[in-house]
Amino acid sequence: MSSLTDITVAEGYTLSTSPISKLAPELLAEVFHWCILNVAAARLMNTAPPLAPYSWLTIRHVCHTWRDVALAFPELSTHIWLTRPECVIDMLGRSGTLPLHIHSVERFYMNPTEEAEMLHMVLSQFERVADASFVLAEEILRSYKPDPQLKKHTVRASQLRSLKLYIWRANPSWRPPWLLFAGFDFPALRELTCVHTNIAMLHTLVAPRLCHLRLFHSELQLEQELLPLLNQLGVLEELELDEAMRSFAGPQQALGAILSAPNSPTSVTLPRLKRLSIKHVSADAVFYLLHRLSFPLSASVVLQASWRPRRPSSYDSYVAVILAKIEGLCFHTLSLSTTAESGVTFRLWGDRLAVDHGHLSQLYSGEAAHFSCSLRIPPRLLITYLIEELPLGQIECTLLSEQAVGLNDAVAWETVLSLMPSVEDLVMQYETFDYLANDAQPYRIRPANTYSLCPSLETLRIRELHHWSSLMLDFSSDVVHLGCVARGLAERKDGVGKMDITREVEDFHEEYPCPHEGGRGCRQPPGYESSLSAPVQRRNHFKARILDGAFRVPNLFKRR
Repeated sequence: MSSLTDITVAEGYTLSTSPISKLAPELLAEVFHWCILNVAAARLMNTAPPLAPYSWLTIRHVCHTWRDVALAFPELSTHIWLTRPECVIDMLGRSGTLPLHIHSVERFYMNPTEEAEMLHMVLSQFERVADASFVLAEEILRSYKPDPQLKKHTVRASQLRSLKLYIWRANPSWRPPWLLFAGFDFPALRELTCVHTNIAMLHTLVAPRLCHLRLFHSELQLEQELLPLLNQLGVLEELELDEAMRSFAGPQQALGAILSAPNSPTSVTLPRLKRLSIKHVSADAVFYLLHRLSFPLSASVVLQASWRPRRPSSYDSYVAVILAKIEGLCFHTLSLSTTAESGVTFRLWGDRLAVDHGHLSQLYSGEAAHFSCSLRIPPRLLITYLIEELPLGQIECTLLSEQAVGLNDAVAWETVLSLMPSVEDLVMQYETFDYLANDAQPYRIRPANTYSLCPSLETLRIRELHHWSSLMLDFSSDVVHLGCVARGLAERKDGVGKMDITREVEDFHEEYPCPHEGGRGCRQPPGYESSLSAPVQRRNHFKARILDGAFRVPNLFKRR
């Protein structure tokens, strides 16, 4: 069978028609192979309508010619879906000695005994597997009996490069009485994704040449389990942790005390790291792990703390860790947003992004940001502890966004802009409410004095989201919100004829409840859902699906 990398050069061509059965067997097999890959891609990407994993088997029953080709080429039997034991037996037998690609499907309504049987079949030939994804439930692991021969010798799975393992546990505290991959060696493993796995199982999977490690819902102990594990991965290029660790210290121990201790623990060095993502754990755990890791300045970093710090005294420590990781870097683009739900999010890019429509989505989403951090910290503390310390003097493009911020949580936006004298492109998005008005006219905001701000400003993009009424009645009327600064910049006399100003206004005349509630039937402003933290997005999504009667657990192995 020809390779996809083969290149054929033709000087000319002619058109003709011919029955597909008259194609050469090798070419017909190539067509069938693409059909199989298309089915696999459709399943992995959750396309609608979903395709049955073995829908391509109808090829065998069209005609004798097709059947002969489908059975003669072992490459057509190398993609194995764990659906029915008879299909797994057939594919294993017809694939010869070629590398295998193992795929799990959503395991609901399947027979645990049959699943355990298929798992045993695959593991018996695991030295042939090139990539695999397993979705295993607790009852399957109870039914599966490990091969006693594995205790006598080691199986060298030298072809395995990618493994995704999801353990579906009804009881979060349950642990399998045996290790699924005990007795296996994975010298070529490059990519590992694990969900609900413990440290004992991870030790059987981690290979010294691992490049991509993603751990979800694993609750590892940071000091005793996670850091020693990472210390073995000297060639790691990507590390993604999502609810993957517990708190690193006792409730009475402050992060600052640990950072300033004379006998500070040595760092775990990851010299080839290109991307680090730590999400949905405590702020202390996020920054302690960031402090303990040593990696190149070129690596991109994504941080997201899922709840507020225990003590305000930790803020200084957070800032110190951030500054240490970006020291020496030069940034030209900043995105800074505040919300009542997720607190403060700031992102930094080394390149200057344009404010045309092609790059605005990147500013809002944070795509390809070099450093991204979300903290559930009162926004008013942002200036005191963070912004004044960041290297913003060379920022040329900025997105400032203020959403649903009230009480005393408003940011001193004049101070933020005063720290960026080189900004030329400025995008501002904010919400206005009728009770912030100074008179009977809703939406009327007194422009702030911005004469000394942004002396190099060339492009100003303003997006106002107006609300006629709101249940959030505790705003402070004397706060200079982002809208005041935006109006001041737009109406500045020295900017007339010098700035390219675009203003976009969207009105919402329905009640807009507090984002902490997110009630159904209420119209939310554009971008509201994307601005919430990931746990809130998931909670709102699942709640809506349940209420609509259409709840279905998503495919956790969807390709991104």
